[in-house]
This record gives sequence, structure tokens and C-alpha cells, in this order.
Amino acid sequence: MLGISLIAALGVWSLLFSLNDRSVLSLTVFDVGQADAVFIETPDRFQVLIDGGGDARILQKLGSVMPFWDRTVDLVILTHPHADHVGGLVDVIKRYRVGAVIESNANYGTAEYAEWQKLKKENNIVSHSAVLGMRVGIGRYARVQILSPFGVMSAVSLKNPHDANVTALVSFGASKFLLMGDAEDEIERGILGRGINPRANMLKVGHHGSRTSSSEIFLAAVSPGISVVSAGRNNRYGHPHQEILDRLAAFSKQVFRTDRDGDVVISSDGRSVTTATAK
Repeated sequence: MLGISLIAALGVWSLLFSLNDRSVLSLTVFDVGQADAVFIETPDRFQVLIDGGGDARILQKLGSVMPFWDRTVDLVILTHPHADHVGGLVDVIKRYRVGAVIESNANYGTAEYAEWQKLKKENNIVSHSAVLGMRVGIGRYARVQILSPFGVMSAVSLKNPHDANVTALVSFGASKFLLMGDAEDEIERGILGRGINPRANMLKVGHHGSRTSSSEIFLAAVSPGISVVSAGRNNRYGHPHQEILDRLAAFSKQVFRTDRDGDVVISSDGRSVTTATAK
């Protein structure tokens, strides 16, 4: 399998992009209930899983987009260790060979996260601590840029893991996809306050469409043509909140919700972006 190139410092990143060699990058926001899981496959078949939902449903989802004989996921990014993001990764790591992991590595005392850390160690999986400025080549044609956390959070104990959320900007040619995990308003302000340009064609909306995320000033900076909310049907939190849906509609031509649309697939040839849904 192809390796990943990690560049921990900010700097010039050159993307070698051949019109004759490229095909399509696909990004699928899985319908995993009141949870998050995003799967990316590049034209050269490099596979990235960002979060794993809350339970074993992720295995069926991966089986729907990967060949039955493929038991390798090249890169896993854990945005933060809440159960609805890490729970399914425990099942993934038992079933698939994971090439590498990127996460905050902050301390969080739950059974799911402890099991995840244990399995990483048992399987000798390299775990990189995410920090602002990290750049990751995914295959030959795409990259991931880490926009948060803003400092090294490894071994830091947190009451709210959202404070160390791993926010990722995926680039493929001229197309950009911003994956917010459960980033809240404080991280949005931190991104803008550091002069980072978060503009993207597609936004995976932060924190399931909660009013604690997706501020108007941040959405204006991202200016996403497509927004996708991952939320469970009739969930007890009322996600996505109506005020956020109204706000998204003001900035995006297309707004999708996994609770209504099922899996949402975003495809790009590096120039244009198309969408499809399971329903």
C-alpha cells in the first residue's frame, strides 16, 4: 500500500497533478446515526477514514464502498475521543489493518477510548499527534491539512474533547473539503483569528448541526457550495438545530442531512464537484 508523507511544519507543499493520470476522488459521509464517519478514496486508491461512528455499523458501511478482499485502511483520523466518533473505530481496528492514525492524543477517560488506545498499541500502529500546520499527502494527488488543534495536545487532560478537535481540510486539485468533526465556535474563531483561509467547496458541518458551531462569520469565510450534516433520526438533541439549517441555506446551494438523505457521496475530478445520496 502507498505510504503517507507527514510534514509537521508549515511550508510550501507541491501537488503533482497530471491531467492524464487523475480520475475521481470520492468522499462519503456515512449515515451512522447520531455519530460521525467520513470515508475518502483517492484516484490511486488511498483510503482514509475520519471517525468511525459509535458502533459496528461502520463495518457494513465500509463493506459497501470497499472490495470484499480489501482489509486495509491506509489512514484513520480521529477528530476527538467521544464515543460517537471513536466507538466504531474499535471495530475497525479489529477487522482491518490500519496504516497510521492521526489524532490529538489528549487524555480522555472512557472505556471506548481506552480500548482504542490499547488496540493501537497491540497492533503496532503509528499514531501521530495532530497539530495546526501538519500536512499529510494522501496518495499522489490529494492532501490533508490540519487546521486544529492549535497546539500539541498529547497527554493533556480535557473535560471537553471538543477543545482539541482535529479539523481537516482536504485538497484535490482545485477542490477543497472541510471536515469539522465536532469543532465548536471557539475553534472556528481560532481558525479565523490565525489568518487561516478555510474556504471550501464542501463543508462537513461541525457537531451534527448544533447551534454551538457554524457561526455566521465562519460560514461566510468557508462559503461552501455544499454542506452536509451528520445526525441521527429523531435524536434527543434536536440536531440539526433549525437556526443552523437556516444559516446553512444562506451560504450553500445544497444542504444534505444523513438522517434524511442517508449516505452522502461527494465526487471530484479536481475541477468540479458532484453529489449523490442514498435516498
